[in-house]
Amino acid sequence: MNVRPENPVIVQGDGKVLVETSHRRHAEARDFLSRFAELEQSPEHLHTYRISPLSLWNAAAAGVSQTELVKGLKDLSKFDIPKNVLDSIHETMERYGLVKLIPHPDRKDLLRLEFATAYIAKVVSALPAAKEMMVADGRRWWGIQAGHRGLFKQRMLTSGWPIEDLAGFSPGAHLEIKLRQTTKLAQKPFV
Repeated sequence: MNVRPENPVIVQGDGKVLVETSHRRHAEARDFLSRFAELEQSPEHLHTYRISPLSLWNAAAAGVSQTELVKGLKDLSKFDIPKNVLDSIHETMERYGLVKLIPHPDRKDLLRLEFATAYIAKVVSALPAAKEMMVADGRRWWGIQAGHRGLFKQRMLTSGWPIEDLAGFSPGAHLEIKLRQTTKLAQKPFV
């Protein structure tokens, strides 16, 4: 086990990341962790972050690579990163983009699912969480109802398949608004 006491971060086996707030590299660690981990607690001396499937999915969607993420964690960690955490990072980020939501070419009520391979289509379509929401869209395609988009993405994430959503949104109705030139604050007494 490598020990680097000059670093501010400790990565635990449950996905928690501890950061010393008084360390000279605290700001660097905080800024780095904010790209792929969720802040859970921030007491005075030790902040706690969590690496979760959702935070990794968001990082992948924002363009953070798993190589960049792991290298940064290793550079900031006091101790070796637990293997199960590295495996979780790899598996979650590796799956991002293997299933994509894209606009349906003919129907506005459906979004089309695009799979990287036929094997992935077979595995995903067999998942109970996905199966009940997926509809056959011809011989080769699967789709979901457009209104089920968020729920489908949640279910897929909890099943270990983060969706790359490329479907976009339909433009809404124009909303005419007019802003005042000055802002007036309400004057209410403090109680």
